[in-house]
Amino acid sequence: MSKSKAIGEVRNYTVVQANDLIRNKKDFSLWELRVFALLASHVRKEDDDFFTYKFRIRDLLDLFETNSNNLYDELRAIPEKLHAKIIRLPYTDEAGKQRVRRYNLISMSDFPDEGEIDEGESIMLRFDKDLKPLLLKLGEHFTVYKFVNVLKLRSPYIFQLYELLKSEEYRGRQSVDIDLAEFRDILQVPESYKFGNIQQRILRPAQKQFAEFTDINFDFEPMKGRGGKIKKLRFRIYKNKPGGAVGLEEAAIEPKAAVNAPPPGSGGLFAELYPSVRQWLAEDVFKKLVAEYPEGQVRNAVRYTLNRLEKGETIENIGGYIVAMAKQTMLFDQLQERKDKDTAKKQAELETARRREELESRKKELYQEVMRKEDAIMEAIFIEFPEARAAAIDSLKHNAFASYDPRKSEAENFQNPSFAAAYRTAVRKSYAQRFEALDKQYQPKIKSIKAEIALL
Repeated sequence: MSKSKAIGEVRNYTVVQANDLIRNKKDFSLWELRVFALLASHVRKEDDDFFTYKFRIRDLLDLFETNSNNLYDELRAIPEKLHAKIIRLPYTDEAGKQRVRRYNLISMSDFPDEGEIDEGESIMLRFDKDLKPLLLKLGEHFTVYKFVNVLKLRSPYIFQLYELLKSEEYRGRQSVDIDLAEFRDILQVPESYKFGNIQQRILRPAQKQFAEFTDINFDFEPMKGRGGKIKKLRFRIYKNKPGGAVGLEEAAIEPKAAVNAPPPGSGGLFAELYPSVRQWLAEDVFKKLVAEYPEGQVRNAVRYTLNRLEKGETIENIGGYIVAMAKQTMLFDQLQERKDKDTAKKQAELETARRREELESRKKELYQEVMRKEDAIMEAIFIEFPEARAAAIDSLKHNAFASYDPRKSEAENFQNPSFAAAYRTAVRKSYAQRFEALDKQYQPKIKSIKAEIALL
């Protein structure tokens, strides 16, 4: 990817993948999903094989409009993480038995080793050849979307929900029921999330991000089964035209003909809003309202009315009230403004919590890397200086903070975290020069992450 021209081109690349792949990318982080989609967008329908693609990390940060040294480190680690991913596809064999086929995602990855950050660093990736039926020469049961639609989605749940609903929309479906258990499995929603959590942390933020960044949006309705428990989610999917998002009509591969398409005149704004007001307004009345007044006024009128009903206000003629509000050119909804502020506040809090979790995870990984490399350095010291290990232990026997217990064996003492930490510190102190390069490499990273956490 060259610096500017390629980034502009990549935004409009087309991502094509089998629906089975969309439903079985489990436990992917947001950046893993992003890089996977980016790699898939470079595959062309005329290709006979997968190629190796090279991306500058700096260009990736520019593409996703972010600038953070911590993310720089995270991106540098993506190839190795994708290399470890396994796609599991359940299927039924000819004898009717349930089986699972496992696919490696990446056959080759190339990435910078640990070291100082270099603006020119790059990563290289190539899909495994066994993925050809899922990304190349697709006959049916596949989905197409423009890469720009997922560029700014901010959570793995929302990213995968977009792909899931897009796969249904691409098949021509405007409405789909999904078992709640299946929804949880596809998006890998934690069991601790009750439906209220799913609604607050996934579905509502997804609607907002879809509206702002993608070519589709959705309404949802929980469907209860016996005992009043929610068993399914009903999604109604409709077209969206936000600034910058690109729809399928501009994609290189044409979508299949729509199934169960709405009759003429019932699409667009009418199809989006009428279900919420149909109990008060006849279909022809609301169609006339949509035709006569600007879209913004009709939206505001419906929202304004529903907000007041939700608050418990009494409106004698609700249908007439909606019509009257649609005629208002400067309708101000204080209730909606408060809702929007509350939603924005909750979203900001969720984003902060998500970012804190990411940083804490990265910090833990760095500490683990430091300990592994410390162990390797210490092993080299003990080979060169056989007496060093015993000397470090002896230095701790009369150190109260080391918690050495003379009644216990050496192995038992090492099971005590306080002694193990003191032992490591003693070796470091005696051979400080051996650890200088390690500290120089990792301490700035850890310090940077701690500083960012403190600011959250």
